[in-house]
Amino acid sequence: MVQVLDAVPEGVSQFARVIEVVSLDGEDRAHARARWRTYAGWQMPIQKYDLSLKGQS
Repeated sequence: MVQVLDAVPEGVSQFARVIEVVSLDGEDRAHARARWRTYAGWQMPIQKYDLSLKGQS
């Protein structure tokens, strides 16, 4: 599932994988942190890919 909402959608835990793209916008990142805490509370496995660091030496 590709998740694009500010809040965690109902039934998201039924999916094998949830993909989120989070911008560098402060409000977007705050919503993402709240969703992260929800997923972690459900003990969903979380893998972070920070593409803002890509290309930096």
